[in-house]
Amino acid sequence: DEARVLKKAGLNVCFLERLSPWNNVLANDKAGIASDKVPNEKLRELGDCLGVEVQHQRLAGPGSLLSTTVVTNRGLLAYNELSATELKRLESIFKVRGLAGTSNMGVPFNALGVVANSEGALVGSLTSGFEVQKIFEALSGGGE
Repeated sequence: DEARVLKKAGLNVCFLERLSPWNNVLANDKAGIASDKVPNEKLRELGDCLGVEVQHQRLAGPGSLLSTTVVTNRGLLAYNELSATELKRLESIFKVRGLAGTSNMGVPFNALGVVANSEGALVGSLTSGFEVQKIFEALSGGGE
């Protein structure tokens, strides 16, 4: 029923059976990456739904790096302890600048505490002022 309502609203719908998009897919309007838990045959369908090429990408970090990163068309917020090399790799994939940081008083899983698009962001109520500033800088293109 929910899919029908979303499609009627003009949205593309793609199902990831037994997988949460939150920690298995990261995308903006330029690229998409998926965890290796997403089957190969699902990548094309997912890409068609999102309107970008989606490929598997193995990145360093705690648990699923996808759950520690938030990306928009303007910038990205990555896991606080992500190496400079991995951050550059993400910037290259998504064609945006970014910064590493946390949300909700040090929680490294940024996708738990930040929902964003290119127009703005919502952050968890425990997010400190320092973290809000870092999130703003990251999602607006790395402080530019």
